[in-house]
Amino acid sequence: MPRLSWPALLLVIALTPVLRAQSTHAMLNGRITDPVKAVIVNANAAAIDLGTNARYETTTNAEGEYYLLNLPPGVYRIEIEKSGFKKLIKSGVSLQVHDATEMDFELTPGSMSDDPAASKASQQNAVANPASAKPQTSNDFANDPTSRLFQLVLPSEHLFGDWGGLRSKLEEKGITPRLILVTDLAGNSRGGRSQGATAPSSVELSLFFDLEKIFGLKGGSIFASFSERWGHNLSREHIGNTFSTQQIFGFQTWRVLDVSYQQKLFDDRVELRLGRFAAMDDFLVSPYNFGFMQNAFCGNPFGILLNAPGMSAYYGTWAALGKVKPTRRSYVMTGVYNGDPKVRENKYHGVNLSLHGPLFAISEAGYQINGLPGDSQRLGNYNLGAWYDRSTLTNFDSGASKRGSWGYYGLFDQVLVPFGAAGSNRGFGVFGSATVAPNSRVQQLPLFVTAGVSARGLFDARPRDAISLGVASGYFSDHLKRAQRNGRLVGPDGGVPDRETIIELTYRFDLRKGAYFIQPDLQYINRSGDTGQFKNTLVLGAQFGINF
Repeated sequence: MPRLSWPALLLVIALTPVLRAQSTHAMLNGRITDPVKAVIVNANAAAIDLGTNARYETTTNAEGEYYLLNLPPGVYRIEIEKSGFKKLIKSGVSLQVHDATEMDFELTPGSMSDDPAASKASQQNAVANPASAKPQTSNDFANDPTSRLFQLVLPSEHLFGDWGGLRSKLEEKGITPRLILVTDLAGNSRGGRSQGATAPSSVELSLFFDLEKIFGLKGGSIFASFSERWGHNLSREHIGNTFSTQQIFGFQTWRVLDVSYQQKLFDDRVELRLGRFAAMDDFLVSPYNFGFMQNAFCGNPFGILLNAPGMSAYYGTWAALGKVKPTRRSYVMTGVYNGDPKVRENKYHGVNLSLHGPLFAISEAGYQINGLPGDSQRLGNYNLGAWYDRSTLTNFDSGASKRGSWGYYGLFDQVLVPFGAAGSNRGFGVFGSATVAPNSRVQQLPLFVTAGVSARGLFDARPRDAISLGVASGYFSDHLKRAQRNGRLVGPDGGVPDRETIIELTYRFDLRKGAYFIQPDLQYINRSGDTGQFKNTLVLGAQFGINF
């Protein structure tokens, strides 16, 4: 393997949110051809879990490609069928957590019933389990209904492959490691306080322990993640705006992010988690947000962080979470967290075990449109949530302390136009969110909204690439602005604006099946109502990342 230079290591977009999502599934894809290497369109590709008999299937697209996503870990039999060709069966295919396995197949002309033994085995062993079997393009009890069919960030290959056989050996024993590097390079060509460029970076290691494999504890797992961050922030150093241009900046030191135990019960309809993790790992999440570099979008809508000091993001705190899926299309979940903001300080490196903080509680309900067997490919996810924070806030008018605040939010994403054959995971969708903090006397940002469009696989030659256009706008408290203008509170340079609006356009080039990728990025930052010291800003940049 050729030696990699350091610039080659800085290759693109935030895989970090994907790690914290704790996905426990795998992906299988490839191309179906005939003996002369011509692609076979509309061939049926099925994966049958030999442990549960659950059947997952899809068809090949115009390029002869098939995609089987969200496969639970296990040992599978793969069946490929197409009229005019002999049926092909490959058994004993093992898939582990986070695997993104590519398998190409060649079909031989003939009748599908030419192999009686194979046909009989298929009939006896590939009986679909109605409770969990489904086409690849659906979600069911076996897969979290909050997961998105329209995935902007697909399961990815590893730059260094199987790590010399180490990854396979670990996964066989129930341990799935992942190591990623991310850099956000950005510079403001005009506007802001001054012109400059910065490139904050992060390395993150995660370990997923499947306790069913290790100890025989069905549905049990432990997740742990650690990071090292370094670099400077463009918004702080040169621009002076509120919503950071680079989502990777924050907590620039080594840190323990997550150590938690998770237990799934009743065919995964109930999920319990206990340990140290962040609220934003699970709440206010849409995969559409992962396609951006600007912190107003990336991972989660940003507004709640200015209104609720107890809301945790990118650092673990003592927490407990419960999630129930009353139907195949819905879920309800609630989390309680130690809301002490001191635990996030860099000097503790994520290991401040204090329980002294105020309570932070948050609940969310979600409903899915389409995505089940027989449904349209136009999958939609609609979520509503609310929070309560016992932290002490300052009244902007009187300066008095007030304990306790609350707010609510809604977010959605919706596929409007699917591309290609079923299972290709290409399409055009829209998304949006609104976060409301009703007490503007103590909460900085009474209203924060986002909206945008995203498309994956616009071009046949680039089926994994994604393009996104988003707008985010935050409206600041009138009471806060008045207090700062009257001198009761010290405000930032230029004062607090009426609002700050971000427009971002970004395109992700997914290379080597996601082993690394490059994402050019364009942002425009507008602030209205401040003292005029801030000039509207144009930011050019790119995200770079590697999944080792």
